[in-house]
Amino acid sequence: MLAFAQHELPYGLTAYLEEKIEQIDAERLQRMRQMADKLATGLNRPKIETVSEGGKEPTKGCPECGALCIQPVCTGGKRCGACGNQFDESRSDFKPMNRTTLFK
Repeated sequence: MLAFAQHELPYGLTAYLEEKIEQIDAERLQRMRQMADKLATGLNRPKIETVSEGGKEPTKGCPECGALCIQPVCTGGKRCGACGNQFDESRSDFKPMNRTTLFK
């Protein structure tokens, strides 16, 4: 049996890399703590009111909520993407054709 088998001496590169890993982990942990502190203080900001003091103001968008995300609807009207309100609907008395009305 070898006389030096009882000693577990690391190679120079292995020892160096282990020290670097410990240093990098310590820096990473410090950055994570700083980011956690920054995010924790950012959550306590006061909310900014988006609706003016006078209440809802009509815009070219939705008459209910004033949002500008408007989508066309197949019936000819418009639908608000924020609140779901449907407005400017064409109120025509068009009845779809079927076999009964087609052959009369």
